[in-house]
Amino acid sequence: MKIGFLARRVGAVAISIALASRTTTQAEFSKKPAAVSKAALCKTVLETQDPVFQQQLLTELNRKRLAEGV
Repeated sequence: MKIGFLARRVGAVAISIALASRTTTQAEFSKKPAAVSKAALCKTVLETQDPVFQQQLLTELNRKRLAEGV
């Protein structure tokens, strides 16, 4: 059952990345993190080489997930 949950999460992230046409910059993210779409956050997390920025993106993704109650 836990594998099914993980598979759905990975699938959702993969679809989000495929549908996202752009990433976000650190400047855009710093101005208003909540305004950046989850798809852009996911894509940027995978593409950035900056570990500090990546952690900030992951924190925002986690916040958005908790805000939805998922």
